[in-house]
Order: sequence, then structure tokens, then C-alpha cells
Amino acid sequence: MDGGTAAARIHVEIDAPDALDVLAAHVEALAHVPGFEAQLVAFAQNGITGEPGVLSRMRAALDGPAQVVGGCPYTDRDPLRHLDTVAGLAAERGAPLDLHIDLGDDPAESLLGPAIEAVARHGLSGRATFGHVSTLAAMPRRQAADTARLLRDAGIAVVAIPTTDLWLSGRGDVPSRGVTRMAVLRANGVDVALASNNHVNAFTPISPASLLHVAQLASVACHLGSPEEQRALLDAVTRVPARIVGSAVPDAPRIGAPATSCWWTRPTRSRPSGWRRRWRGSVVRGKLHEPARRRPRTEPERWTR
Repeated sequence: MDGGTAAARIHVEIDAPDALDVLAAHVEALAHVPGFEAQLVAFAQNGITGEPGVLSRMRAALDGPAQVVGGCPYTDRDPLRHLDTVAGLAAERGAPLDLHIDLGDDPAESLLGPAIEAVARHGLSGRATFGHVSTLAAMPRRQAADTARLLRDAGIAVVAIPTTDLWLSGRGDVPSRGVTRMAVLRANGVDVALASNNHVNAFTPISPASLLHVAQLASVACHLGSPEEQRALLDAVTRVPARIVGSAVPDAPRIGAPATSCWWTRPTRSRPSGWRRRWRGSVVRGKLHEPARRRPRTEPERWTR
């Protein structure tokens, strides 16, 4: 929230036997930030096939505070069965589906085709979101465009996660750009959002909690530099994710709506780029958040012999 975030979809790993206690801890933590909009995802991070209790815990989580079904087919020993299970559960519960998918550099290992088919088969058009999709960056442009049109026709949104994808990708013999082809997706009518995944862990060791920073990374990684593309990047951290999560946070100021806004220092001749602006504060549902004040500098002690 201090970085201006007003809503989030939070993936709670449901694999461990104590996962429902972890879910309850999230609910308790969120109670201390009233007004912050959060969707909790029952997330099968490490697969479902051959993992006793995971599916039953997902059902229990959805009976409780979880609102979204989350899957990660590439970690499952049977990815196709995983896709059918989570898509079927989302359809059964009338819930959105959010997949972590295609986090890799090899298009030959892509699961996008079967995942798109699962979304269509279970009637989840407009309710499915695919995160990462970094194999698209390693595909030839024509293949990527064909895949983008399939995603569009299936009503699937894509979330790029530069802070994680840049760190994990490009480690093989043929390095990839790493971040999904945002320009190709947008040109073919796919809703594309930006998000952060983890903060300061093995998957994302360097990641300030600022979506403006994420947009800056995407600008460089995805060659998005024109004024129109820069505006689209701002949409990717505001309007598009608000649509994906069904957030009540308005995309523009309206009388009677929650007073949610962020502001940064204005560009100057020495700092012309909008992405280099310094965050000055935000209002989330009427509550002011400001950056921590820097301690005043003091004169260093003079060392004497």
C-alpha cells in the first residue's frame, strides 16, 4: 500500500497440511489494513496429482475465504490432468481461474494449447488469467501472434511478472528475453496486466514493492517506449488488473467513489523520464500513505590521532 497498491490477488499455497492455517493468517493480516481489496487464491503451487489432501484443502479454502482457484500445471507430474482438475473446480464453484503457466524459455514445453482448451471446455471465458507465459518470448513472432489470438478468442487475460521472469529466464544455452511478448499480446486484443510475484526470495531476490518499478522494467524488457506504449504500461498496473480482479477501485476519479490515488515528483530537465519520478505518497480509500522520512544527515565524527 505504501507503494500505491490498492488491490491485490494473493496466491496462498495450499500444498502443506497446515495450509488452511496459513490462509487464516492471511485473513487476520488483512484485517489490519481495512479498505485494501484482496482476493485470496487457493493455489496448488506444487501440483495435485499424487499429492494427498491438496484438492480437498482447495475445496475447503473455497468454502472459506478463498475466492479464486489457482493452478501451476508445470509442477505437476500430470500437467494435463492438473489443468482439467483446476478448470473443472473453477467451473463447479463459479470462481475465476488463475494459472502460473509457461515459466520457461523452451516453447516446446509450452502448455498454453492444452490450457486454452481446458478454459474453453469448462466455460471459463472472461474468468481465466494466465501468469508468466514467458515461453511466448522465445517463440517466433508469427507463432506468438497465433497463440495470442487463441488467448484472445478464449477470453484469457495475461499477467506479465518482470521482476521474477527476468531473474529466472535466460539461463539456458539459448537465452530468452524472458518477459512475455506484451506488444504482440496487446496488438492481438489480449488484456495484459503487470504484477509482482514474490518479494526478496529465491524467485525474486530484487523487487521493491512498487508497480511503477515493474512497469519501468517492462518498458525496457519489452521495448515499449512510445508515448502510446507508455500509457498502456500505466493501464497495465491500473485499469487492466482492476478489470481482472473485478476491483471496485475506480480507474478515474468520480464523485462519491473511494479516494484512491498516487502521486510522484514531476519530471524536470535533469529527470525527464516519467519512470524516474520519485513516489511521494498515495491515498487508499481515504487513508494517506507516505514514504518513510529520511533521517537528517549529521556531520561525521572527525577522527583524531
